Amino acid sequence: MTPFMHDVELPPAPPPVERIANGEVEVPPGVVPVETTNPDDLWTRRDSLAHLMRFAHSRNVNPWGMLGCVLARVIASTPPTLVTPPLIGGYGSLNIFIALTANSGGGKGACMSAARDAVEIVDATGGFPVHVPEINSGTGEGLVRLFMEPPAPKKDELPTPRITRALVNESEVSNLDALAGRSGSTVVPTLLKMWSGEQAGFNNSSADTRSNVEAHTYRLGMITQVQPANAPAILKHEDSGLPQRYVWLPAWMEDTGQWIPETVPPLKVELTTPRDQTVMDLPESVKTYVVADYRRRSSQAFNVDADPLEGHRTMLRIKIACGLALLEGHTDVDLEDWELAGVVLLKHTDTLGLVRRELATKARREAEQRTQNQREAEIARLEKMEARARSHVVRRLEAGEGTVNVAACRYAAKSDLRKLVPEVFEALEAEGLITVTGEGTRAVAQVHGPQGVDRVREWSNRSNGPTQVNGGM
Repeated sequence: MTPFMHDVELPPAPPPVERIANGEVEVPPGVVPVETTNPDDLWTRRDSLAHLMRFAHSRNVNPWGMLGCVLARVIASTPPTLVTPPLIGGYGSLNIFIALTANSGGGKGACMSAARDAVEIVDATGGFPVHVPEINSGTGEGLVRLFMEPPAPKKDELPTPRITRALVNESEVSNLDALAGRSGSTVVPTLLKMWSGEQAGFNNSSADTRSNVEAHTYRLGMITQVQPANAPAILKHEDSGLPQRYVWLPAWMEDTGQWIPETVPPLKVELTTPRDQTVMDLPESVKTYVVADYRRRSSQAFNVDADPLEGHRTMLRIKIACGLALLEGHTDVDLEDWELAGVVLLKHTDTLGLVRRELATKARREAEQRTQNQREAEIARLEKMEARARSHVVRRLEAGEGTVNVAACRYAAKSDLRKLVPEVFEALEAEGLITVTGEGTRAVAQVHGPQGVDRVREWSNRSNGPTQVNGGM
């Protein structure tokens, strides 16, 4: 094994980016900016982000959820010719998936609606609006066909332009789960490929069902609305890498302060839309970090203690940093973009952690309820058996006119009751309702007085709980 494949140390974290920008300290080679530990610091770092926060508050939506939708919308508005540097393998894709998280009625749809109005995306060259089609999710084949060349027009028909970018809105994660659960479904493998901008499609024998799109010829932003209770629809695919490809952000209202009505105009975002392949470059220190992090993780590929949901964290950060740069009208990522992307990932980690804790709590409660149900079912079963055993003894005493051989009574019972019959006689004797004389097979039970059988029957009828004999159950 080559030396760099094990015991790799990441470059040390540098001073805060403000000190670097102010020229107070020099950026050493191979370092990246330190991250804040408070995600809400994000909104004070740039005018554009402060503007988006004001817009979110004016619409009563979570600014984090709305920001996720805005980033997906801005990235989906870029041409697929815009790529990230080929640091590991080939060029990287900006395609991004957002998991918008809240309970039913918690603000997921509101975040998406607000995001549509929060930004005005225009072409940086001509100033005309950039439109991105919004579609619902479908099968894997359907997603691929969305970006394929349309069929040749018929006579007197105008040609249909090819769609190269789209924003997919999955309003309910259970729909994605239903599609993925179909026999022969390809939706999850297709999403995995499309997140990376890879070639996708299916080389079927029939031309009617054959589909294919080449790598980096399509741009896809995807927003999936996730209720925490339904999050396993995505999380269960962690072995294939689907949940790791999502940025998880909250949509529920975290700020419960008083609402101050305000009309906030949309943020104008000018996008460069290159025709030829254009790389959104990263700072050299970031490139060094990305490569070192990849090599470190590769050397621990079989580490059973590693969190599988952290597998694509660095690429998520690159995509977020690109989105933040595009918000500023940049086509390259700077150190501040990278640092702020790390802040967004803090919120992503908080949100995903909350979802996992909620699921763990739910699983624990369900397990406790199952245990309680099993315990109650067992108690009910025992009570029913003991009631049958008491009824059996009463019938034998009635048949014997108040006298019965204990052993004969026991063996006359059904097999599941035989061990309970002696306990019933012990309970009757303890209550003073019978007297047992003799031992072993000669033991005989005799009721007291001419009304003894009636008293035994009454005792049996009012004994609703388990018979408490020899310490009970």
